[in-house]
Formats: sequence, structure tokens, C-alpha cells
Amino acid sequence: MIKQQTARNIYNCYSEIINAEKILKEIEDEEKKEKERNENTFDRSDLTNREYYYELGIPSFSNRDSHRIYHLKPTMAKAVLSVHIGDQKARLVELNQIAKLEAEEKEYCGDSVNIPC
Repeated sequence: MIKQQTARNIYNCYSEIINAEKILKEIEDEEKKEKERNENTFDRSDLTNREYYYELGIPSFSNRDSHRIYHLKPTMAKAVLSVHIGDQKARLVELNQIAKLEAEEKEYCGDSVNIPC
């Protein structure tokens, strides 16, 4: 039987992937809308300095403070999200292998799934 913690970790990976992909799509849609607005505007002088940014928050490990940056450019936000999605997908592959071993009632040892006990 698959352990509860493994199932929870798989669920969390899927949730992270889904949420990050949703945010990434929203950023890309907003960029597309902004590009269309710029193309349809005759007087572009007011648009040259208009940029939009994202906020990134990181909670503190001490639970006293969190840290935020407020001017994260869309290209950086997209890069962060893309890397996060890739990491979660890699983790999901590992977790699926662990779940398979657990379902077969084999023991999992070490950092690598390829090393059964």
C-alpha cells in the first residue's frame, strides 16, 4: 500500500505544477494583451515607461518576518515559475517511483529510488 505521506507529496507536487502553470499562463496572457494595446495605440509616448511588475514573497523561517520584492519583471517571474515547474515535475517522477515501490511493498532506501534495500 502507498504510504499516506507519499500520496500527500504527490498531491502537493500536482498542486504546485497546476498553480504555477496557471500563473505562468496569466502572465503570458497579460503580456499578449499589453502588446496588443501598444500596437493599437497611436500615441505611444505615455506607454514607453509603463511597465508592470510582480510581487514575490518568501516567508521567514523564524515566523517573525517575511521578505518581499515588489518589482519582479515578468521575464524573471516566468523564469522562476518555469524552473519551479521543472523541479516539481522531476520530484513527481521520483515520488511516482517511490509509490510504485510502496505499492509492490518493496522498501525504499537512500536518496535514489533506484536503490532498493
